[in-house]
Order: sequence, then C-alpha cells, then structure tokens
Amino acid sequence: MESADPEEQQKESSLVERESSMCSWGIPSNETLLFTAFVSFMGFATVQTVVAFIAQSDAMLGDSAAMAVDALTYGFNLYAEREKTQDVVADENNEDEIADNFELSSSDKRNTTTFDESEGETERDRLEQQFLKRRRHLHLELVPPLMSVSILIIVTIFVLRNSIKTLILDTHRNESEQTQPNLKIMMAFSTANLLLDLFNVTCFATAKHLMGYNTTEQSNTEQHYGEVIDDEVYSGLNADDNESGVDPEETEEDKRVNLNMCSAYTHVFADTLRSIAVIIASVVAEVTKIVTPEVADAAAAVIVSAIILLSLVPLFSGLIRTWRELRSIAAEVKLLSESHDTAADESKGQII
Repeated sequence: MESADPEEQQKESSLVERESSMCSWGIPSNETLLFTAFVSFMGFATVQTVVAFIAQSDAMLGDSAAMAVDALTYGFNLYAEREKTQDVVADENNEDEIADNFELSSSDKRNTTTFDESEGETERDRLEQQFLKRRRHLHLELVPPLMSVSILIIVTIFVLRNSIKTLILDTHRNESEQTQPNLKIMMAFSTANLLLDLFNVTCFATAKHLMGYNTTEQSNTEQHYGEVIDDEVYSGLNADDNESGVDPEETEEDKRVNLNMCSAYTHVFADTLRSIAVIIASVVAEVTKIVTPEVADAAAAVIVSAIILLSLVPLFSGLIRTWRELRSIAAEVKLLSESHDTAADESKGQII
C-alpha cells in the first residue's frame, strides 16, 4: 500500500489546524457560515416551494425561488472561499522553502552584476506570482456573485411582472373572481422563514459581521514596477502604508470587499426583509376587509421584488470594483513581463 505524499499530508494538516483555530474561540469561519446558510436555505426553499402551490401564493413562490438562488449562491461562495483558504495554507507551508531558496541563491555571488540580475529576476517572479494569485482570488469572488445576481434578476422580473398584472386585473374584477391565497399558511411559513433568517444573521454576528462585510482580507503585494491604473481601486499594491507610519493592524481592513461573503450576507439580509414584508401583507389582509387576500399577496410580491433589486445595488458596486482591480492586475502583469524581457535583452547585450 502506497504511503500518502508528505506534502499533501502537511497541507491537509495545516488546513484542519487553520479551520479549527478559527472556530476554537467561538468565531465561525467563512466556510462554516456559508455551509450553514446553504443547508438551511436549500432545505427550507424546497419545502416552501411545495407549500406555495398549495397556498396559491405568488409571494411565497417568489420568495422560494429567491431562496433557492440564495442557496446556490452560498454553494458557489463556499467553493470559492475553500479554494482561497487552501491557497493561503499553501503559502504558509511554502514560506520557509521560499526563504531557504532565496538565501541559497543569494549566497552564490561571484560578482556584483550577476547577483543584482539574479535578485531582480527573483523579485519580479515573486511579484508576478502574487499578482496571478490575487487575480485567481478575484475571479473566485467575481464569478459566483455574478451568476447568482443574473439568475436572481431573471426570477425577480418574472415574479414582479405577474404580480403587477394581478394588481391591474384586480382593479377591474370582483373579489369572487380572484384567487384566495391561504393567509394562515403564508403567515406561518413567513414567520418560520424569519426565524431561519435570524438564525443565520446570528451566525454572522458570532463571526463579528452583524452589520455585513466591508473587507476581510488584505493583500501583502508591494508595488515596485510601474503604477496601477487606478491606485484607489487596487490599494493592495501600494507600499505607502508602511511609509506613512500607519499601523499595519489598523490598515488590515482596507477598501476592498470580499464579494463572496458580501454576497452571502446580502442574500440573508434581503430574505429577512422579504419575510417581514409577507408577514405584514398577510396580517393586513387577515385583519381588514379592505384588502383582499390576492391583492395583499400580489402587493407583497411586488415589495419582495423591489427589496431584492435594491439589495443588489451594493453587490453591483463591488462587482464593478473587482472588475476594475482585475484590469489593474492585468496591467501590472504586462508591465512585469515587459520589464523582464527588457532585462533579458540587456543581459544578452552585455554578454555579446
């Protein structure tokens, strides 16, 4: 029986230790938050979809569709965060090896010119690897939220269109011609959904993110070659933080956004507002005779749709910001490649 690769064992061990340390003090990791949200939302959405047809409620059906998209989003976010964590662990495991290799290459300096060229190439290679890794992380943050936003917009527009059509028709027809959604089922499931949302919000609060996510990570990449297209966007490439005397711990939360966690929290918060809207509409229709059940349900669906669309505004802002940062990284990689080619040409000229 073949033994496992020692490097793979070390990687797995480091990953487990990292995740355990993140939860040892009662602070759940990003992966734990996303897995909890994925399981709870997918399970509830499946049950509520069936009940929505029984209750004949457009609001519940729209909420179920949105929750299903939420659950899929959490699944994609979970995969992305897992990949990012594994990259961080790999960096930690290779840190000593990289330091040893650099020290070994530095010790062999037959002449000053050769040493300077070797050091420059090593620095350029290091920066290029950091740029490429950051670009991969940004792709993992950009693609899942973009997919979820696209699907959610399509579903929301479909529900909104049907709800507005119902409201227009109900202005010209009697109550006897209208459908009669089951208000008690609507209130019961909306209340249960609200409790589920509060549970997930509590999980985020336990992770010290009750008010959402601004940023959760900081790039250690330093800029030495050229300038970034938009230095306000890609603040991780600036080396001014250390020169300005700002404590690195104070700059740990910079302007960049972890879109995976921002997306997840946005979906949880929006679902909480949707649940409250359906509960209010159900209570109004149950208490007063002025509003019919169908009108209340359609109005709740419109409000739910509006909440969904409004909740996507900050996420769209983050997506644009990430896209601009990807452009900045592409420019830096190109600049590093050109610098490397120029240095190689100069080296050949000196040899000749």
